[in-house]
Amino acid sequence: MQILHRSEVRFLKEAMLLELPLTEYGIVVIGDLHGSMLDLLVVLHSIGLPPDVRYLFLGDYIGFGPHQIELIIFILLLKLRWPEHIYMLRGKHETYEVSINDGFRTVVRDTD
Repeated sequence: MQILHRSEVRFLKEAMLLELPLTEYGIVVIGDLHGSMLDLLVVLHSIGLPPDVRYLFLGDYIGFGPHQIELIIFILLLKLRWPEHIYMLRGKHETYEVSINDGFRTVVRDTD
């Protein structure tokens, strides 16, 4: 719960409109992970970790997939560790209307 609380505090400090300065190194854009922790780990292993690389996550972290909770917690931890190198947008699966119908609520409820 502490990770979620700290993440909320972090996001409340950020502007609703993200203005990302482009550097010579650019930014890696990742979207539609849908609970695939393996896919994220492959990307991070191939490209590298902050602060050497900046990432923009386009959302749809959850929705289906084997590791929805682990994935979102891991990305939140990255955000807390490197707030100026990790940017997160909300996808449709992170909206209330979609998440209550796509099984994420059940995944959270059934997690020990």
